[in-house]
Amino acid sequence: MEVKKKMCDGCNELKRMWKRQGKEKFCKGCWYKMKPKTSSFTKPPKRIKPISGKRAKQNAIYEVLKKAYLKSHPFCEVHDCKNESDQIHHKNGRRGERLYDDRFFMACCGVCHPKRIHENPDWSKEHGYLI
Repeated sequence: MEVKKKMCDGCNELKRMWKRQGKEKFCKGCWYKMKPKTSSFTKPPKRIKPISGKRAKQNAIYEVLKKAYLKSHPFCEVHDCKNESDQIHHKNGRRGERLYDDRFFMACCGVCHPKRIHENPDWSKEHGYLI
């Protein structure tokens, strides 16, 4: 491949011209300085993953544990409730290894979990639903 050197219109030096869209008027350095910020050559912004790879693995393990726990505890464990359970309440939080610790799991229905436990933290602590 032969290198053709021509006079650059940007810096007026004899340099190898950079071919873009059939135009050979500027060297590579000058072309980058002069190109518009919103040209078709700019890369689109990189999308941030909604869930990291590490968290995706944790969620996969957790889903297996959750299904097994709900199968063994089919009814809501909140007193005075006879509904079927479809959610897991974590008495001690879900951070780190506590996500997998079934000693702190509690089967709840869709009414008791958000309305009774999380909206009434004093009542929940009194009954042992929050630690």
